[in-house]
Amino acid sequence: MRLFRRDRTPPPEALGAGTALTVDVVEGQFTSVLVWTRELRRVLDDAQPALTVLHAAGFEGTVQLRAGDAPGAVLGDVRQRTGRTFGIEVEPGGDLVLDLGRGAQQRRTGPIMTELVALPGLGLQDPHSIALAEVVFAVAEVVAEEADDPVALPAPLTVTRANLQLLAETDDLPERWCACLFVTRPHDVPPDADEELRSALWVEHTEGVKVNLDGSVADDPSERDDPGADSHAALATLEEWAGTDVDLGPYARWLAERTQEWLGMTVRGLSPTGR
Repeated sequence: MRLFRRDRTPPPEALGAGTALTVDVVEGQFTSVLVWTRELRRVLDDAQPALTVLHAAGFEGTVQLRAGDAPGAVLGDVRQRTGRTFGIEVEPGGDLVLDLGRGAQQRRTGPIMTELVALPGLGLQDPHSIALAEVVFAVAEVVAEEADDPVALPAPLTVTRANLQLLAETDDLPERWCACLFVTRPHDVPPDADEELRSALWVEHTEGVKVNLDGSVADDPSERDDPGADSHAALATLEEWAGTDVDLGPYARWLAERTQEWLGMTVRGLSPTGR
């Protein structure tokens, strides 16, 4: 006969005690008065990798958690101190998805890795930089799909995909953000074209350019030895297609500003002045 029930109370740090991001509700019950069962503790434990990423990325506020439909899955809401609320989904494999619902529309990011290890090729080592880079990249991709031509480019060019990337510090440059913009010219797509053909045509008629927020071409150390990733050459091609100078700075600044708005926080460096 069992005389003592196992204590499943988590350590304070598992709830974010002493940090700017704390878990205050699990399965609709306040953690301050919660009697922890195995099921409740499992929800918190499964959410830990995602909570670590959100904390490292600099989010501040409270988190409410509940079990997802699949084993190991967790759903939740982050209520930020700035007043913004967004949803989180922790997938059974541990990856994190942000649900950036905007009114009646649901905007979900792609999976965000929760292992804060050095990113291959990018040179980022600090957990804060890695987490922030992952989150901003994912959110910016969603923001870029928000509206058609939010910033007009010279005809006939259109930004069809975009994201924000954090470039690692080098001997001559500090850690800094750039916008990676994929700019496409009009092209014919057969009505019966499959996804493979559509993708091939998009690649043929698209140039990818990395630019700083002031519009200058960004120097990405990870691509210095890649002849297929020459942003200067790509920009020259765009200007040839447009028959005029192409300034991508306004779009880059729009993307940086709107991404911060959707994140509900200010990100250091995501402004032309570097603030």
